Amino acid sequence: MRFPATYIGTIGHCIGFRNQLIFFVAHFGGTDICGVIGFFSLGRYTMQWSLYSFAQLDSATLYELLRLRVDVFVVEQHCPYPELDGKDTVASAKHLLGFDDAGKLQAYARLLPPGCSYAECSIGRVLVAKEARGHGFAWELMQRAIAHCHELWPSRPIRIGAQDYLRQFYVALGFIAVSDVYLEDDIPHLEMLLPSL
Repeated sequence: MRFPATYIGTIGHCIGFRNQLIFFVAHFGGTDICGVIGFFSLGRYTMQWSLYSFAQLDSATLYELLRLRVDVFVVEQHCPYPELDGKDTVASAKHLLGFDDAGKLQAYARLLPPGCSYAECSIGRVLVAKEARGHGFAWELMQRAIAHCHELWPSRPIRIGAQDYLRQFYVALGFIAVSDVYLEDDIPHLEMLLPSL
């Protein structure tokens, strides 16, 4: 794909996939834009999804999900912070896990009930392991997390604390920004809301 000279810039990062279209954020002279690059194929890489309460997690699975969260949010993002915040064990909290064909944990999101982090239910700790990125799993993970929230807490909006660089990814999922950008653990974030159905 060729861009006219006026569109040449640095593509910052791919932010998501939908219906085999690759969405992106690009930076042009200090301005962020989003758009579509082209198509991709999932090929033979698949993910098996499971939803657990904390009590349903066996020790090996719990260890793997905590290791992956630390690998992504603490090590990869160079952000020392208390990853274990006491919310994993809330009785109605759910843990959405994606395992590859070899049974390795590759994707994760935490679903929290209304009143835990916000007045609304929330989705957080959203991640895809570095080796599994580029296959559309972040989009699938969020679609599944949203669907589970609607099943668990019907007619409730969903609030997230999103990293600002992923704003357009969440906008594409239907979220709207409801706060200014703020720093959390030295990373720009903003609150976003998915209105109730």
